[in-house]
Amino acid sequence: MELCERAACYADAHLIWYYFLVIGLIAGAALFIFKYVTEKADSWKEAV
Repeated sequence: MELCERAACYADAHLIWYYFLVIGLIAGAALFIFKYVTEKADSWKEAV
């Protein structure tokens, strides 16, 4: 791979951090939703 081709391949490589950020935010939101749902389910079981 020549230098020009390599530079073209790496031109947008810094954008991968945005993908990591989005994946992390989605995972964090999913954990909070899971916590909320499981707490509600546990409270319903205690009431029964």
